[in-house]
Amino acid sequence: IDDAHYPAIVHPTAPTLWTALGIADTKPVSGRDLVTAVAIAVDMMVRIGLSCPRVLYHGYHTALISGFGAAAVAGRLKGLTAERLHHAFGITFSQAGATVQAAKDGAIAKRLQPGFNAADGIRAVALAARGITGIHNVFEGHYGFARLFNHEPLDREALLGDLGRRYLGTQLTIKRYPTSRCAHGPVEAALSIAKEHALDWKRIRRVSVAVSEGCFNVAGAPFDESCMVSQTRAQFCIPYTVAAALRWGEMFVDQVQPDALRNAEVGALAAKVAVVIDPELAGEMTFTPVEVTIELDTGEVLRDRIDRLKGSPEHQLTWDEVVEERVKRAARHSVMPLGTAVIDE
Repeated sequence: IDDAHYPAIVHPTAPTLWTALGIADTKPVSGRDLVTAVAIAVDMMVRIGLSCPRVLYHGYHTALISGFGAAAVAGRLKGLTAERLHHAFGITFSQAGATVQAAKDGAIAKRLQPGFNAADGIRAVALAARGITGIHNVFEGHYGFARLFNHEPLDREALLGDLGRRYLGTQLTIKRYPTSRCAHGPVEAALSIAKEHALDWKRIRRVSVAVSEGCFNVAGAPFDESCMVSQTRAQFCIPYTVAAALRWGEMFVDQVQPDALRNAEVGALAAKVAVVIDPELAGEMTFTPVEVTIELDTGEVLRDRIDRLKGSPEHQLTWDEVVEERVKRAARHSVMPLGTAVIDE
């Protein structure tokens, strides 16, 4: 499960839902209580992200917010009082940590950081339930979360505005590709061009991808040998993800497997992909607009521009598309076979 909220840049469902399912394995939990706990925790994670928008820019991955989401779910399902839950948040804060360097280095540990923090949140609830006290002024203290990770005061309106009346989990984006979010626009545009023009990838002379400066810094580096040995590095490489999408006509699980990363044809095509900063997006960290330009060996030029990513609140997937893309396709890669007939039922 990988979704996200932008501009909060948090991935809230995985740490909260899996925490809830874990708690439900240890005690009776009704479906209503489980869904309620997850909805509240997702809303809270998004609000923390929005109230501290500079966390990512200072090199701290927003996975560190996962601990608070897990603590909120576990605390509610275990029936903690408000006082004990407050202590659980303080204990969670004592353990919070995640770095963008994991993605820069192509480390598999990048994927584990939300899990590390979520596990800390669950443990914090257990400790608080046993009387361990935690930091009191978690978010606005002199050395609190906002000052430590955001380097600026917390935005109270973003954190508390319409609290309990507006649930920000309704604004989540579904991530359609197993890549950095910065690669989603480029991949979507490349696939659109390939489909519209029945493109033969062997005829491609060069590809240009224009993105924001933030995405250029995150995923705009040229394709190199590190992409062939590190799955994480490849997922954060726009030249590789675009080339793979053009070569195979999709970007999903198969395209980030070891054999795919080492594919010579994809490597040669990735070397033809250049990522540039859109002058109008200099100094910006945004995932759209994105423009992909493909020049063929005949001199013909093909272009596509993505202003709204499919799967975002502004361009939503239909329910049938969610089932096809997020359930049936994923099921084909499951270690436990799940037929489409079962899914359809």
